[in-house]
Amino acid sequence: MSVMMVVVVLFLAAFAVGLAMAWLLRRWVIQREFDEAHLEAKELLAEAESNASEIQREAESLLEEYAHQAPSELQSQIRQNEERIEVLSAQLKERETRLQKNFNQKSTIMQRLSSQVGQRKSQVAKRQQQFDKMKDARDRLQKEYKEKLTDLSPLSPDVIKEEIRTQLIQEEQRRISRITETIEGEIHADSEKIARYHLNIALNRFARPYCEERGI
Repeated sequence: MSVMMVVVVLFLAAFAVGLAMAWLLRRWVIQREFDEAHLEAKELLAEAESNASEIQREAESLLEEYAHQAPSELQSQIRQNEERIEVLSAQLKERETRLQKNFNQKSTIMQRLSSQVGQRKSQVAKRQQQFDKMKDARDRLQKEYKEKLTDLSPLSPDVIKEEIRTQLIQEEQRRISRITETIEGEIHADSEKIARYHLNIALNRFARPYCEERGI
Protein backbone atom coordinates (compact mmCIF):
# COMPACT_ATOMS: atom_id res chain seq x y z
CA MET A 1 0.00 0.00 0.00
CA SER A 2 1.36 3.30 -0.92
CA VAL A 3 1.73 6.23 1.35
CA MET A 4 -0.93 8.12 -0.59
CA MET A 5 -3.49 5.41 0.07
CA VAL A 6 -2.63 5.42 3.74
CA VAL A 7 -3.11 9.15 3.86
CA VAL A 8 -6.43 8.91 2.08
CA VAL A 9 -7.63 6.14 4.37
CA LEU A 10 -6.53 8.06 7.43
CA PHE A 11 -8.24 11.17 6.09
CA LEU A 12 -11.46 9.31 5.47
CA ALA A 13 -11.26 7.69 8.87
CA ALA A 14 -10.68 11.05 10.50
CA PHE A 15 -13.55 12.53 8.53
CA ALA A 16 -15.84 9.68 9.58
CA VAL A 17 -14.74 10.05 13.19
CA GLY A 18 -15.37 13.80 12.90
CA LEU A 19 -18.84 13.23 11.53
CA ALA A 20 -19.58 10.72 14.27
CA MET A 21 -18.28 13.11 16.93
CA ALA A 22 -20.33 15.96 15.43
CA TRP A 23 -23.46 13.81 15.34
CA LEU A 24 -22.90 12.66 18.92
CA LEU A 25 -22.22 16.21 20.05
CA ARG A 26 -25.36 17.48 18.29
CA ARG A 27 -27.43 14.68 19.83
CA TRP A 28 -25.96 15.46 23.23
CA VAL A 29 -26.84 19.15 22.83
CA ILE A 30 -30.36 18.31 21.70
CA GLN A 31 -30.82 15.85 24.56
CA ARG A 32 -29.51 18.43 27.00
CA GLU A 33 -31.90 21.08 25.67
CA PHE A 34 -34.73 18.57 25.83
CA ASP A 35 -33.83 17.65 29.40
CA GLU A 36 -33.62 21.30 30.39
CA ALA A 37 -36.99 22.02 28.72
CA HIS A 38 -38.50 18.97 30.37
CA LEU A 39 -37.12 20.05 33.73
CA GLU A 40 -38.41 23.58 33.21
CA ALA A 41 -41.82 22.22 32.23
CA LYS A 42 -41.87 20.06 35.34
CA GLU A 43 -40.96 23.08 37.46
CA LEU A 44 -43.71 25.16 35.80
CA LEU A 45 -46.21 22.35 36.30
CA ALA A 46 -45.25 22.03 39.95
CA GLU A 47 -45.57 25.80 40.40
CA ALA A 48 -48.98 25.78 38.69
CA GLU A 49 -50.16 22.92 40.87
CA SER A 50 -48.93 24.79 43.93
CA ASN A 51 -50.74 27.96 42.86
CA ALA A 52 -53.89 25.98 42.10
CA SER A 53 -53.74 24.36 45.52
CA GLU A 54 -53.28 27.75 47.16
CA ILE A 55 -56.19 29.23 45.20
CA GLN A 56 -58.35 26.25 46.11
CA ARG A 57 -57.46 26.65 49.79
CA GLU A 58 -58.35 30.37 49.64
CA ALA A 59 -61.63 29.60 47.85
CA GLU A 60 -62.52 26.96 50.42
CA SER A 61 -61.70 29.41 53.20
CA LEU A 62 -63.89 32.09 51.60
CA LEU A 63 -66.72 29.62 51.07
CA GLU A 64 -66.52 28.50 54.67
CA GLU A 65 -66.53 32.11 55.86
CA TYR A 66 -69.46 32.94 53.56
CA ALA A 67 -71.31 29.86 54.79
CA HIS A 68 -71.19 31.25 58.33
CA GLN A 69 -72.11 34.81 57.34
CA ALA A 70 -74.56 34.20 54.48
CA PRO A 71 -77.70 33.17 56.42
CA SER A 72 -77.87 36.35 58.51
CA GLU A 73 -77.00 38.58 55.55
CA LEU A 74 -79.52 36.83 53.33
CA GLN A 75 -82.23 37.11 55.96
CA SER A 76 -81.50 40.82 56.36
CA GLN A 77 -81.62 41.30 52.59
CA ILE A 78 -84.86 39.31 52.37
CA ARG A 79 -86.44 41.45 55.11
CA GLN A 80 -85.38 44.63 53.32
CA ASN A 81 -86.84 43.34 50.07
CA GLU A 82 -90.11 42.35 51.77
CA GLU A 83 -90.39 45.79 53.42
CA ARG A 84 -89.69 47.45 50.08
CA ILE A 85 -92.33 45.29 48.39
CA GLU A 86 -94.88 46.20 51.09
CA VAL A 87 -94.16 49.91 50.63
CA LEU A 88 -94.48 49.63 46.86
CA SER A 89 -97.70 47.60 47.20
CA ALA A 90 -99.20 50.22 49.52
CA GLN A 91 -98.22 53.00 47.11
CA LEU A 92 -99.67 51.06 44.19
CA LYS A 93 -102.92 50.41 46.06
CA GLU A 94 -103.18 54.08 47.04
CA ARG A 95 -102.59 55.11 43.45
CA GLU A 96 -105.22 52.65 42.20
CA THR A 97 -107.71 54.01 44.76
CA ARG A 98 -106.97 57.59 43.70
CA LEU A 99 -107.32 56.71 40.02
CA GLN A 100 -110.59 54.88 40.66
CA LYS A 101 -111.92 57.87 42.61
CA ASN A 102 -110.95 60.25 39.81
CA PHE A 103 -112.51 57.89 37.27
CA ASN A 104 -115.76 57.73 39.27
CA GLN A 105 -115.85 61.52 39.57
CA LYS A 106 -115.23 61.98 35.86
CA SER A 107 -117.84 59.32 35.06
CA THR A 108 -120.38 61.18 37.23
CA ILE A 109 -119.52 64.47 35.54
CA MET A 110 -119.79 62.88 32.10
CA GLN A 111 -123.16 61.36 32.97
CA ARG A 112 -124.38 64.73 34.25
CA LEU A 113 -123.13 66.49 31.13
CA SER A 114 -124.68 63.80 28.94
CA SER A 115 -127.98 64.25 30.75
CA GLN A 116 -127.76 68.02 30.35
CA VAL A 117 -126.95 67.63 26.67
CA GLY A 118 -129.93 65.31 26.29
CA GLN A 119 -132.19 67.80 28.05
CA ARG A 120 -130.81 70.63 25.94
CA LYS A 121 -131.44 68.64 22.77
CA SER A 122 -134.97 67.91 23.94
CA GLN A 123 -135.54 71.61 24.66
CA VAL A 124 -134.12 72.59 21.28
CA ALA A 125 -136.32 70.03 19.54
CA LYS A 126 -139.35 71.27 21.47
CA ARG A 127 -138.59 74.88 20.59
CA GLN A 128 -138.05 73.87 16.98
CA GLN A 129 -141.46 72.25 16.97
CA GLN A 130 -142.99 75.39 18.47
CA PHE A 131 -141.20 77.51 15.90
CA ASP A 132 -142.41 75.25 13.09
CA LYS A 133 -145.97 75.48 14.41
CA MET A 134 -145.73 79.27 14.64
CA LYS A 135 -144.26 79.42 11.14
CA ASP A 136 -147.03 77.19 9.80
CA ALA A 137 -149.63 79.33 11.55
CA ARG A 138 -148.05 82.49 10.13
CA ASP A 139 -147.96 81.03 6.63
CA ARG A 140 -151.55 79.91 7.00
CA LEU A 141 -152.62 83.38 8.15
CA GLN A 142 -150.75 85.03 5.31
CA LYS A 143 -152.45 82.69 2.90
CA GLU A 144 -155.83 83.43 4.45
CA TYR A 145 -155.13 87.16 4.33
CA LYS A 146 -154.20 86.92 0.67
CA GLU A 147 -157.36 84.97 -0.04
CA LYS A 148 -159.41 87.50 1.92
CA LEU A 149 -157.76 90.36 0.10
CA THR A 150 -158.50 88.66 -3.19
CA ASP A 151 -162.13 88.21 -2.18
CA LEU A 152 -162.32 91.76 -0.87
CA SER A 153 -160.58 93.42 -3.77
CA PRO A 154 -163.86 94.52 -5.42
CA LEU A 155 -164.95 96.18 -2.14
CA SER A 156 -164.16 99.66 -0.92
CA PRO A 157 -160.98 100.38 1.10
CA ASP A 158 -162.97 101.03 4.30
CA VAL A 159 -164.67 97.66 4.10
CA ILE A 160 -161.34 95.94 3.45
CA LYS A 161 -159.75 97.66 6.47
CA GLU A 162 -162.63 96.67 8.71
CA GLU A 163 -162.45 93.06 7.56
CA ILE A 164 -158.70 92.92 8.17
CA ARG A 165 -159.13 94.52 11.60
CA THR A 166 -161.77 91.93 12.48
CA GLN A 167 -159.52 89.07 11.37
CA LEU A 168 -156.60 90.43 13.39
CA ILE A 169 -158.76 90.83 16.49
CA GLN A 170 -160.07 87.28 16.19
CA GLU A 171 -156.58 85.85 15.73
CA GLU A 172 -155.29 87.84 18.70
CA GLN A 173 -158.17 86.60 20.82
CA ARG A 174 -157.40 83.00 19.87
CA ARG A 175 -153.71 83.52 20.73
CA ILE A 176 -154.58 85.12 24.07
CA SER A 177 -156.95 82.25 24.81
CA ARG A 178 -154.21 79.68 24.17
CA ILE A 179 -151.75 81.59 26.35
CA THR A 180 -154.34 81.91 29.10
CA GLU A 181 -155.06 78.19 29.07
CA THR A 182 -151.34 77.41 29.29
CA ILE A 183 -150.82 79.83 32.17
CA GLU A 184 -153.86 78.52 34.02
CA GLY A 185 -152.56 74.95 33.66
CA GLU A 186 -149.14 75.94 34.98
CA ILE A 187 -150.70 77.91 37.84
CA HIS A 188 -152.91 74.95 38.72
CA ALA A 189 -149.91 72.59 38.79
CA ASP A 190 -147.82 75.04 40.81
CA SER A 191 -150.72 75.63 43.20
CA GLU A 192 -151.00 71.92 43.90
CA LYS A 193 -147.24 71.69 44.55
CA ILE A 194 -147.35 74.73 46.86
CA ALA A 195 -150.38 73.39 48.70
CA ARG A 196 -148.75 69.99 49.25
CA TYR A 197 -145.54 71.70 50.41
CA HIS A 198 -147.33 73.84 53.01
CA LEU A 199 -149.45 70.86 54.08
CA ASN A 200 -146.32 68.80 54.75
CA ILE A 201 -144.82 71.67 56.75
CA ALA A 202 -147.96 71.97 58.83
CA LEU A 203 -148.19 68.22 59.42
CA ASN A 204 -144.52 67.93 60.38
CA ARG A 205 -144.68 70.93 62.72
CA PHE A 206 -147.41 69.55 64.97
CA ALA A 207 -147.48 66.11 66.58
CA ARG A 208 -150.36 63.93 65.46
CA PRO A 209 -151.48 60.34 65.91
CA TYR A 210 -150.79 57.89 63.12
CA CYS A 211 -153.66 57.54 60.67
CA GLU A 212 -153.71 54.16 58.96
CA GLU A 213 -156.14 55.28 56.24
CA ARG A 214 -153.98 58.22 55.18
CA GLY A 215 -150.73 56.39 55.85
CA ILE A 216 -149.35 59.34 57.87
